[in-house]
Amino acid sequence: MCTPWMSFVEQNEEMREKMKLSKSKSNLGQESRKQEQDAKIWHTTTSRAQAKSALEKVGQPRSPQRKVKVISGSSVSKCRTPVDQEPKLNNIDLDQRRDYANYLLEHRVNKIVKKEHDSTRKLFLPHVQSTM
Repeated sequence: MCTPWMSFVEQNEEMREKMKLSKSKSNLGQESRKQEQDAKIWHTTTSRAQAKSALEKVGQPRSPQRKVKVISGSSVSKCRTPVDQEPKLNNIDLDQRRDYANYLLEHRVNKIVKKEHDSTRKLFLPHVQSTM
């Protein structure tokens, strides 16, 4: 590939090679955008699951009521506690979880960008002419 891009008309073989490179680069970009979008969707769904109780208060539709097993021994004057109830997190713990989730998202997106950069380099490196 000695003809500069868009300067002269290339030979058929060189044109096919450039088209193949262009298509490969386009496919790499599409693949990395899809991976990035999947990472963001994953982050959104996991964050929404953590914030479900707060979202229901704001106006999201409630999930249908279901029967819940409670700890035995409760009476009218005692609160009934579900068997599988998890302790509620305080604000500091919620902030730590949110920060860690954002850190994971940023780390995944950076890995996707680095992978695309490395793939692009591997794609074009055989065609670079060394002047040294």
